Amino acid sequence: MNLRRCFVVCLGGLTACADPDFESGNAAVCLKSNGGTQVHEAADGAWNMSGRVAEVRTFTQMDESSLNCSSDGTTAIDIVDLDGNKWTLGYGMKNNRGKDAMIDLDVQMDSSVDLLFRQGIGDGVARGFVLRDGAGLVAAMDNGLNGGVLSESDLPGLQVHRGSDVGVNQDDCGKMEGTVIEFEADERTTVVPFGHKTIEIDGKELTAYAIDSYYWSKATCDDEPDLLSWAVFR
Repeated sequence: MNLRRCFVVCLGGLTACADPDFESGNAAVCLKSNGGTQVHEAADGAWNMSGRVAEVRTFTQMDESSLNCSSDGTTAIDIVDLDGNKWTLGYGMKNNRGKDAMIDLDVQMDSSVDLLFRQGIGDGVARGFVLRDGAGLVAAMDNGLNGGVLSESDLPGLQVHRGSDVGVNQDDCGKMEGTVIEFEADERTTVVPFGHKTIEIDGKELTAYAIDSYYWSKATCDDEPDLLSWAVFR
């Protein structure tokens, strides 16, 4: 299923529908290692590592062939852990027209970082990551499949929830209800996909992205997951 959808928002009490007033996007997250603990594509689990940043670069065709981000990966960060193993985190954020919407990663070369990568297998592979350095949270992203994979304990001070309905869309598999995304940090902030707003976590400013959010109110297909896709960048 193509997750880059535009929802049609209907005006209450009217039979006609307005033009879409928000967009949906697509998030991709993937990880590989050249040694140590391997990331299996069909396994539930969490991978934690600490190391130094070797490079932040454009996601390449070679990355695409060895990482399961497909063509949706746009950025890669190489991290060398304490045992000398190189880990490559790939990720991407695109709007519904397939245009790269990623911002630069606020991290210094050779700086020490901690990476958490989490994966859950269900109706599709849910993936998310949390990246921190000595100054705190650098970035977090959840591709949002099956309602998301990152837990509240992964991101102290931040909770992400599905908010109120804002639109509907229908295809061969049934009816989807599009929703806003609520970011609970120092204050509650509501963001409509595909939008972003500034939030504060423990007094530090970050940008929260609502990439896509919907649930199936009427579904005829068995393997169509709900989606709650978001990202936070410093």
